[in-house]
Amino acid sequence: MFGAAMLSVRLFVVAGLLFSVWSPRAWARNEDYVSDVRAERLQKERDLVWAQRPEAETELRHRIFNEELSREFRDRYEQKFGRTEIERVFQAPNRLSYYNDAYGVRGTPQELGDERRRFGEFMIRRLTEWHVENYAKNDPKVRPVWEAKEKISKLKVEVASFRFDAQYSIAGNTLDMKLVNPWVESKVTLLMNPDQFGPGPVNETLVSVFRSITPKYALESRWRVSDGILALIQHRSLGRGWGGSLTTSFALQDGGTSPRETLWLAGVGRAF
Repeated sequence: MFGAAMLSVRLFVVAGLLFSVWSPRAWARNEDYVSDVRAERLQKERDLVWAQRPEAETELRHRIFNEELSREFRDRYEQKFGRTEIERVFQAPNRLSYYNDAYGVRGTPQELGDERRRFGEFMIRRLTEWHVENYAKNDPKVRPVWEAKEKISKLKVEVASFRFDAQYSIAGNTLDMKLVNPWVESKVTLLMNPDQFGPGPVNETLVSVFRSITPKYALESRWRVSDGILALIQHRSLGRGWGGSLTTSFALQDGGTSPRETLWLAGVGRAF
């Protein structure tokens, strides 16, 4: 009798638990479940489309002086005023130049200022040339004119692992020729009269060869053919933006536009 009563109590408790679990009201109390899914048959599903993050707007100075132009201006400046910082310091006249016998050869501060002014004028002409070309390249109406200009001013020839590139600059009246190969970076630049429009007599020929020996050490040679000056430059990275250079320069012939002398220049600088 007692056992039958206990069995009845147990069945009642189990039935109550099952009713509480499966009751719609019990599901409704839990926000993760719904009591009725019949409305989902009429519900329209839409795919979730992730909005792309807007690209950061390029600053005006980066649109005007992009990486390509900045590299070209740096190369031209080094060709004109010296490859390393110590060369530019040594070649530039200063207040002590009045007591230097080579003062008349290196030029006066006024002449150096004129050279820098002419270099600034070249930068303006090159900026105008590059941006006009960029506009013509992206405008279908004048793109044929840009393509014709590219065919005349640029040349590329590939043979196996070698590539020969030639490019003429109207703004600077220069012709750059590069031999791209797996071993060294070589370049020949023909400098013509920058005040003359179109190719003309070559005033100077620059030959440069660059080779990275290790990630921190590199060798470079620069030869000014008409002037007869050969420079050997050693570059050394010192870490944290610091770098050192050792330049050895000497004359290969008696006559030239620069002083006939042998130079040993050592310098340390930091890039910012």
